[in-house]
Amino acid sequence: MASTSYKWSTLILRNLGHHLINGFNHLKKKVYGILGQRDDFFTMNLSTGRPKPYSPTFITAIALVSLMLFSGCSKDEITDAPVMSHDSEAQLKASSMSTSSNGLIIQNFPSPDNPGPPLYASGLSLGLTGFGATRTDGEYVAITLVRDPDCIPPDYNLLGAPNIPAVFGCELTIKGKVWLRDPTDISNPVKAMHFGLGAVPVYFVSLSDFEEAVEDFQLTIDELHELESLLIGHASYQRDVIQFQQNGRPGMHSIVSRGQLEDGRSFEHIGVVVGDRNVHTTIRFE
Repeated sequence: MASTSYKWSTLILRNLGHHLINGFNHLKKKVYGILGQRDDFFTMNLSTGRPKPYSPTFITAIALVSLMLFSGCSKDEITDAPVMSHDSEAQLKASSMSTSSNGLIIQNFPSPDNPGPPLYASGLSLGLTGFGATRTDGEYVAITLVRDPDCIPPDYNLLGAPNIPAVFGCELTIKGKVWLRDPTDISNPVKAMHFGLGAVPVYFVSLSDFEEAVEDFQLTIDELHELESLLIGHASYQRDVIQFQQNGRPGMHSIVSRGQLEDGRSFEHIGVVVGDRNVHTTIRFE
């Protein structure tokens, strides 16, 4: 933690992990603030006129996410060891599970035992009115469709309770794995990692349109499509890391997605949510 929370360490890790870096000088230019640039990642210090970097809280949050990514990609990787079984169905189920080094059961989804998250969309919550956290950069709200949007019932409230079991009949736009204490109870995961399948729908709507749309605590897929500010993109790269609430500690969700909007522009969306707080969200269109 001491190493990753130094002033520039987290920003360097972010750029090495999410951008093509062509050398040291290129890296310096990407890490805003080292050369005195001003960027969305900074606010101005009014007394000196110089950029002020991330707060210690945000750096700590990103550091924790980085550690989760490292641990998830090293000691918790799924084994490829063959499973011996004369029952083909049991063998299929067993092949989707393994045990991590800390004793948790790792379960792939979609699989016979795990149909994936019981959601149509990720990032849709009433964080602006005190119910959860909404990913917004103050101008746009980012909504990730983790299931085929054409399959969502037109009258279903996307802000409401999970639509179980109907939601599991819709095709996923992601795959992933979850860490469980009990493989028979997929409703109580410890952590999860989601990976896009190559064209994950991402909806961007203006913050003002979103606030107006959810004033009645209702939001349907048809309402989203009617919003004047709606921009629809498809993420060619997406990765989520989720640490669920445990022992009174708040959960954490980080997401990185990049792709192309239907109008031809590219987009990048990076978000970190801790508990019911939108710690940091960056949304860029180019």
